[in-house]
Amino acid sequence: MNSIGDKIKEYIKKNHMSESDFCEIAGYSQEYLSLVMADQIFPHLEKLERRYPDGFSTERSVGREADDR
Repeated sequence: MNSIGDKIKEYIKKNHMSESDFCEIAGYSQEYLSLVMADQIFPHLEKLERRYPDGFSTERSVGREADDR
């Protein structure tokens, strides 16, 4: 089974890229994915902070209203 490193090397050779070109693209991809994930995660974290202002508790979780989901 190929490692991820082997797959990257194969992709670089197949597409006639330099390693620095690939690293630049990988950096942009990482930055983009981080921003996308942040857009998805932060609203959920804000909702949880509103729902549990004093931190999570099992009692509040079980006993909360149906519209607070």
